[in-house]
Amino acid sequence: MVRLTLSNVNEYKNVHLHDAKLGNILCDYCGHLVAIDFELRQNGIMRKARLEFEKVKSLTVGISEPWGESPYVFELIAESGDASLNNIEDTRGINRCFLTTLLLNSGDRIKVVSEVLKHDTQDI
Repeated sequence: MVRLTLSNVNEYKNVHLHDAKLGNILCDYCGHLVAIDFELRQNGIMRKARLEFEKVKSLTVGISEPWGESPYVFELIAESGDASLNNIEDTRGINRCFLTTLLLNSGDRIKVVSEVLKHDTQDI
């Protein structure tokens, strides 16, 4: 399992979700938790993947499909710094957070501001 925090956020490059199919997006509002499920093929093997976000400050999910319908991941980016966190209303603890953006082939973006991101995969 990969575990990212502000101190190692650049290791997001080790999370390979290109062409993964988006599944459920689960939000535990009171627990400040978000989980996003995927299915993908790696080395000819079908796998399930999950991103788990802890200490979530913000979740934004676009569903306008500006480039056409497609639930597949084009790119995952994780970034820190004040510019990536400008739209956060509640800034308590924000200095420990980073922004994760999933760009889908549809052109939609899923954005999560959190303190922790965990990634895991399992064979189906």
